[in-house]
Amino acid sequence: MQDYNKYQDIDKLLEKILKKSNMDLRKLFDTRLKEENLSFSAAMALLKVEHRALNGVLDATQKRHDLLMLTRLADFLQIPFNDLITELVENLEINFAYEVSTSKKEEFIRRNFNLAYLKQIGLIDDPKDLQHVEQSIVEHFGYTSIFDYEKEAVGIAYSSGKPKSKTTFEKDFWAARSAKVLSGINNFFPYDRDKLKAYIPHIRWHSMNVKKGLFQVIRDLFKLGVTVIMRPYDAKLYARGATLAVKDKPGIVLTPYSNFYPTIWFALLHELHHILFDWEEIRALTYHITGELDLFSMKETQADEFAANMLLQHTKFDQVRPHINNRTFVEEFARVNQIHPSIIYIRYCWEMQDSDKDVWAKYTPFIPKQSEAMLALPGNPWQSKVALKEIALQTQEEYFKGI
Repeated sequence: MQDYNKYQDIDKLLEKILKKSNMDLRKLFDTRLKEENLSFSAAMALLKVEHRALNGVLDATQKRHDLLMLTRLADFLQIPFNDLITELVENLEINFAYEVSTSKKEEFIRRNFNLAYLKQIGLIDDPKDLQHVEQSIVEHFGYTSIFDYEKEAVGIAYSSGKPKSKTTFEKDFWAARSAKVLSGINNFFPYDRDKLKAYIPHIRWHSMNVKKGLFQVIRDLFKLGVTVIMRPYDAKLYARGATLAVKDKPGIVLTPYSNFYPTIWFALLHELHHILFDWEEIRALTYHITGELDLFSMKETQADEFAANMLLQHTKFDQVRPHINNRTFVEEFARVNQIHPSIIYIRYCWEMQDSDKDVWAKYTPFIPKQSEAMLALPGNPWQSKVALKEIALQTQEEYFKGI
């Protein structure tokens, strides 16, 4: 294992050694042999004990002992039986400290981590090798000890694409990794709600620039004290995004949960609604989940409505709906309203998919892939085993350089 484990174990050993009594069972035994003029073999016969068992007590190299033999040994050493037991236990704790520590770590790992999930996401290779598991987690998070892992002190509002709950561990771990990266990005701008509120209506016109619009908005939000990062979509969690409170400022995590370009704008504005209207709750609660367990909750519906209206108000969408098959009209309408035409097409598909089974096939050709918007964004730094600190540094350099 690495030095952090070695030094911790050494510190614990030194602490125990400094606190233990001055009694030395081996020296005391040798002294009694001289006083009684006995050989080691003669003492063994007197105590009715074998060589290995006696040395196991005197040097604390064995964990199991015969209580009757210990009683005879205490009488021979002329010390109270309780003092012998206390000294033996202290010596065993020192000699087997690493083994005890390892046992506690293994128990902690099994209790707090879903090892099958960690293997599935590529963070560990062998779930049975708990030393490897420990080292992988500690290095990934930058901890000094595996015991440092706990729920990160963040508030989080999940936005989910499906009403299916997942295990607490998967959510916690997803949030802990996201929070660690966000906390590693140095956003020195103060969060200003009024400025954010004033900026949000301007976001939609950036959607017209497929290749660079999202990148520019992420940088603009950074100056308002809101840090936005991208990370790969976890199909097991169904999280399209999340809003977190890190260092008392908002952080947003977006995932490419859909192949369609307009969905990234919808997800971003959805999370910004959480910041504007649920911020105090997110700050106060360690985990504020919206969407994962109850997709149709009041707050999620409000956030969806907010996102849709910020992109295109319902009254304006009603104006363009009858002309959906007139591509020239749709494109001009989108230009006048400062949005990308695909926002109109995908919204129409969402509303009509239950009544028109062919609607997606008809209009998907007019909807760019989300990957086109990612071209201006940095490459994916979220390789499974990269330290989160390195991901934060790379994101800071590539997203926010020069700000």
